[in-house]
Parts: sequence; C-alpha cells; structure tokens
Amino acid sequence: MVNTAPNDNWKSHKAIKGLVSFSCDNTRAADSTVDRHPSVGCDVAISSSGIVYISDGYCNSRIMIFSPEGHFITQFGLSESMAVPHSLTLLENEDLICVADRENRRILCYTAGLSGERRPGKLVFNVQHKLMGKVYAVDHIGDILIAVNGPEANGVAPKGLSLDLATEQLVDIWEPTTEHFDTPHDLAVSADSTSFFSFK
Repeated sequence: MVNTAPNDNWKSHKAIKGLVSFSCDNTRAADSTVDRHPSVGCDVAISSSGIVYISDGYCNSRIMIFSPEGHFITQFGLSESMAVPHSLTLLENEDLICVADRENRRILCYTAGLSGERRPGKLVFNVQHKLMGKVYAVDHIGDILIAVNGPEANGVAPKGLSLDLATEQLVDIWEPTTEHFDTPHDLAVSADSTSFFSFK
C-alpha cells in the first residue's frame, strides 16, 4: 500500500489487474481500471499533490498517470519500446519521472508534467552503460540516481550503481561491505537521504 496526499491510500490489486484507491475510512474511492486497464503494476510513484504514476510493466510496458481521485490522465513510454518498466522514482524538483527499463538495461527519464509548463511523457534522458545490466530498481538522492541490477545469465554479479543526471554518466559502482547482493529487487531511500536500502 502507498499513501497519497492528503487522505487516500492506493493498493495493488492483482485480481482486477490494477490499483484501487481507498479513503482513510477504507471505503473504495476510485479504481484505476475504470478509464484504462493497467496490467499488474510493477511500481507506483506519487507526487506531493497526489498525482499517481504507475509502471504498468509486465504486459503493457508503459507509464500511466492518474489523478489523486483515480481518473486516468495519460500514458507514455510506448514509443521507446520499454521492456518491463520495473521501478519508478519521481524527482519533483526537476519535474522528472525516471523508469528502470529492466530488460532493455537502461534508465529512461521523462517530463513528469507537474510544473504546468511541460507536458508529461517527453523523453529527457536515456541512461545506458555497459555495466548496468538489467536494472531492477531506481531511486534518487538529489540529482544522483541510484539503481540496483539483477543477476545475469553470464554470471555477472548484481551491483549498485550511482549515475549523475547532469552528465548522464555512471559515477560509482557499489555493493554491501559485509556481504554480496543476491537478487536485489527493490530500493528505497530514507526520508533524510542519508541511507538507502535494497530488498529482495
């Protein structure tokens, strides 16, 4: 479940293949399948104003945007032929939504459309690097994107990656100091941006 501003919660619902919004008293408020039909969503990012971004990854390979009430606004990413957009991170100050395009081994960053000056869905960055591998999760600390990749069939071990959005360059490769990544699948940054956590 993901909290939205100010009074709703969104829950992934596999049976109806979508997300359902519930008000704080747990009554059903809106349903993301009413206007369009997302498949099983991979990730959700929510702006401080309650705009909802869904990576509709396993079947449709697109990003969908919904209002805080659950009404479909638009979709994008199809023209870039994404293959399993697996994770999202929203950089509100930059008006960007970045996507871990897992099977294409890249991170795509689009205009988020929050400022009112830019329409959502315009591709701004296409970050690729030979060491990236399949990118399972992406988040950010300021304008540095952090990502984790998964194991590859050729035996390349999973790593953490830091990428500078200003230069679109890989600036660091990292892993835990006490043990190796096994199969990292998700990533989260602490509220004060001093720590980040990887999950499998």
